[in-house]
Amino acid sequence: MPWNLNNVWEGQTAFILGGGPSLMDVDLTPIHDRCVIGVNNAFFLGDWVDICWFGDLKWYRWHKEKLKSLSHRIIAHCNKRDDMQKIPWLHSMRREKPQGIETRPGCISWNECSGLSAINLAYHLGANPIVLLGFDMRVIGNKKNYHDEHVKMGDPLTAEKAGERYKIYLKQCQPIENDAQKLGVKIINCTPGSAIEVWPIMSLQKYLESEGLSPLVIKCVEACKRKDWDTYRNAYRNKQFSFAELKKFNSEIYPLWKDIPRFQFKQLLACFGEIEKYVGQGKLPLRVVELGCGKGVFASGVLSYFPMSYSISTWKGYDINPLMKGGNTCTDSRYELNILEKPFVQMEFAEEDKQLLVSLHTLEHFTQDEVIEILKMGFQNLIIEVPLFDEDYFWVRGGSTHVLDKGWTWFLKVSYDLGYKIVYEYKKGKVRVGAFVKC
Repeated sequence: MPWNLNNVWEGQTAFILGGGPSLMDVDLTPIHDRCVIGVNNAFFLGDWVDICWFGDLKWYRWHKEKLKSLSHRIIAHCNKRDDMQKIPWLHSMRREKPQGIETRPGCISWNECSGLSAINLAYHLGANPIVLLGFDMRVIGNKKNYHDEHVKMGDPLTAEKAGERYKIYLKQCQPIENDAQKLGVKIINCTPGSAIEVWPIMSLQKYLESEGLSPLVIKCVEACKRKDWDTYRNAYRNKQFSFAELKKFNSEIYPLWKDIPRFQFKQLLACFGEIEKYVGQGKLPLRVVELGCGKGVFASGVLSYFPMSYSISTWKGYDINPLMKGGNTCTDSRYELNILEKPFVQMEFAEEDKQLLVSLHTLEHFTQDEVIEILKMGFQNLIIEVPLFDEDYFWVRGGSTHVLDKGWTWFLKVSYDLGYKIVYEYKKGKVRVGAFVKC
């Protein structure tokens, strides 16, 4: 089967598991939910290894039946035999450029071994950076692999001969790095003690720490990128995130939100209009607090619509995402952007500042109990928007604690029980919006 999986890991980190003796000295648990390529026998470490990669015919013959039993998973190779190109459960790539990184789709630089050619595979998958594990490229304690399967299969390659082979492999690393630099691909070798000197060496733990994210955040970010929404939902539902981790998580996945459909802007203005009927148009300048303000897009639109002398005196936006700092699109002097350093419900507002709480496409990130806590903060008026239940939205799909699991009716009942009444309601497509006032 010709290779047709280009860029499926675009923008994600790929971890390549080699066969070096040091591999078993590493706790691989933190990458069980990451993008992982297993070279040769490393594929058999568990079903958390996403892709099998090999290039040696001898290895394929040793494990053909086992691989066939796992043909529901992704098994790829770059062996030159024509008959292997026709096996329907094998993803085949052609060996072309001898060294470096081959950029043509479906083509691979062999680089003299399966392990180093796997770097080229990760490039085709769109991964960046690429992290290497078990790439010792040397014999350790008379062992050339973390396992002895090859010896059992009658592999004639002795440890002494392997040492000579490694010298050949090591010469391929600089051409790979040269191409990687031209392509903007970063390669990190998480194999302490490795004989490869071309790439920076650090432990896996140190690398994960250098990402600035905890293993849980990394797990959830990678899950969302590959559209595994349940992993994120379960972590959030079970309150596994600390507040700091949640901030980092939101920073990482913010680009995924750029295409979220919004309700028509005129509906937001209609909400303000209805609330003004109850607070007295022009008599009580509104102090607006917005939860989940983003870069101030809505504030900018509303404030530009309402002149300075009209009904809005201040608009304080709050967001958990530090990426918003410096990206503010609202230049109105009434607007103030604040990055939350603690949960919103722990914020203390003066009574005169509790005139209007605006939350657009944000409450669906909270559990039902958290939503109730927010409503109990005592704001006099609310403008609330939520998406209708849709499994394309990763933050509500299948969740059992989010507002939308009980539906808009749930929110209406809770708000009513807490003394609010709805004065404006609008539904279109995948969103619903309402304006609420304290009775």
